[in-house]
Amino acid sequence: MKLTNSRVIGICLLVSASFFASSSSYADSTILKACVKKSNGATRIISGKMKCVKTERQVSLASTTDNSISAAGVASEAGAAGATGATGAVGATGSQGPAGAAGADGVDGTNGTNGVNGISKALIASGNQVSINQGSEGVVLSATIPAGNYVMDLSASLNYSNASGAMSGMATLGCYLTSSTSYLDAATTPESNYWPELRNGSPYRVSFENMAASGDEIMKRSLAGSGVIAFNNSTTVKWICRHYSAVADDPNEQVIIRYPRIILTVVNELVTLGP
Repeated sequence: MKLTNSRVIGICLLVSASFFASSSSYADSTILKACVKKSNGATRIISGKMKCVKTERQVSLASTTDNSISAAGVASEAGAAGATGATGAVGATGSQGPAGAAGADGVDGTNGTNGVNGISKALIASGNQVSINQGSEGVVLSATIPAGNYVMDLSASLNYSNASGAMSGMATLGCYLTSSTSYLDAATTPESNYWPELRNGSPYRVSFENMAASGDEIMKRSLAGSGVIAFNNSTTVKWICRHYSAVADDPNEQVIIRYPRIILTVVNELVTLGP
């Protein structure tokens, strides 16, 4: 129970009259202790080590200069909380902190798939102009090829010539790319031939039809061939041709072979796609 002003004044008067009448021992005291019952306001003075019980509230009584006694004011209730203050200004940016420790090494990635095998190089063999009389043979060009797998392209320009007159009959130029030393050996040992790929000993043939006209160069042809060649060891090959006629050979007739060239493209793997 709270003490009202009238009740406190009443207490002060009662206490003052009682204590001044009965004893002077409290006259010298400036502060007295009293217990006020919460339910009805009944008041009792305590001294020394005396204490109020749970149903009472302890108050202090102050003595004035005219020996009157008044009760000390009761503490007021806490006021309502004030409104929230305005947000303060943003503080200045702090200095940069020290660099952190290096992180642990990451896990190694998996190996990538192998790339497709590419072409490593190409070999080119070129020869000079060669003239082969009817009934004769000649080496167009010769080259030593390293071991490996190759795609071959072979080409030349052919001119038929007879300065003495018209052709005597059908003429043919037969050729091999072979490891043999002569045209006859290549014809009888097909296993030594790399082109053409026929294994029956037949050469690559270019024919020149019989013509009545005469001239220095009366007919032109082109020679072209291709194939796949595999060399197990370094091998010397020759491009050998023979000029012959279906009738008696005429030494005045000849085939002029110009711009002979062999291109061998190196491949890492040969794959057959068809039968």
